[in-house]
Amino acid sequence: MRLFKHWQKRYRSLDPRLNLPTKLTILRIGLCPIFFILLMVDHLSARLAAFILFVVAAISDAYDGYLARKEGQVTEFGKIIDPIADKLLTTVAFIGFYLLGYVPIWIVAVILVREYFITLLRTVGIFKGVIIAADQWGKYKTIAQMTYIITQLVYINLILILHELNWTASPEFDYSVMILLTVMLYSALILTLGSGLNYLIHNRHLVRELFHG
Repeated sequence: MRLFKHWQKRYRSLDPRLNLPTKLTILRIGLCPIFFILLMVDHLSARLAAFILFVVAAISDAYDGYLARKEGQVTEFGKIIDPIADKLLTTVAFIGFYLLGYVPIWIVAVILVREYFITLLRTVGIFKGVIIAADQWGKYKTIAQMTYIITQLVYINLILILHELNWTASPEFDYSVMILLTVMLYSALILTLGSGLNYLIHNRHLVRELFHG
């Protein structure tokens, strides 16, 4: 109850105005379902569009944060919505890869539970006036996830391009790519878990606040 009242007070202090960085963040959220739908369409033009949309969304993620800091437009609302937008983008990508048979469901579940729990923890911190900044491990995790997702999208499109040309990739090529993608996926998984554990260790007080109020 004490935590709820504190959140209610902090919520009223959120700036409702939407500056450019926040608008870019909201745009990124809007791109997520479009990306997912395009990814699910088994056609080269749709998958290529999905790849382009993801890259654009990833670039906007880096740019809106840079712009907010440069122009002094960092808001409490932006601090809450930006990580949510990031997680939605990776969520639809990993769920899409699971549905296409590229990623096991347990890996998707582990990554998503970690991502949304840490996002919840950071939101608690914001309402408590505590900023949980992304540390080096968190940045490595983000790079690993984005690198894997983009590489997987490139491979998906490459297979369709070869099919359009009536070409077939050699078994050696397929095997090499599968090894590469597997290494990248498990590297992202390890960094996701490691960075999440690091957040929990360094923010134990917020975890207690979350569960005990």
